Amino acid sequence: MKNKKKVFVGITGASGSIYGLRLIQELVKRAYFVEICFSKSGLQIARFETGIRFSDDASSLREDLVTNLSVKASRIIVFNENNFFSEPASGSNKYDAVFIVPCSMSSVAHIAYGTTRNLIQRAAEVALKQGYPLVLVPRETPVSLIHLRAMTVAAESGAKIVLPVPAFYQKPKSIDHIINFVVGKVLDAVGIENKLYRRWNPND
Repeated sequence: MKNKKKVFVGITGASGSIYGLRLIQELVKRAYFVEICFSKSGLQIARFETGIRFSDDASSLREDLVTNLSVKASRIIVFNENNFFSEPASGSNKYDAVFIVPCSMSSVAHIAYGTTRNLIQRAAEVALKQGYPLVLVPRETPVSLIHLRAMTVAAESGAKIVLPVPAFYQKPKSIDHIINFVVGKVLDAVGIENKLYRRWNPND
């Protein structure tokens, strides 16, 4: 299909897998084709935090996501983190954006300094060298000087850093409200229209 909207979502080993899962849902709703990769630790944390028994096998994991996220199977594909023969590993494949949500500080460092170890980091590397949008959502606190320097190098190289920080002027009434705010900000970072959170209006 020509001119199809295509993005990559990587979910790494940091707390906050729900942000990546909600992002997948929202992208599919907006008619994007979503290519997905979990790191090994990302998958372990997603199981722990959501209670969903996600499969290790990429094909079975795709079915798990379709069932649990209620997304169209035709809109998503899942790759194993060691599959360097897949489309996301090649600069010849054009993406509208690459999202790493959540992005562990280890992943931030590997992306910043080009020491690629898995498909997620390779997809980010390709985004930087090809010049299409890369959004990293690091989830760590407090952060060390090493973390700050790695995020700075990534930002200087072209990545957008979106910290998953809730805004309490939103007066969130549930965890869902907080998740939607963060995911809305992630979409905003690449110019994808959304109404996941209430925009600030001092007159409201």
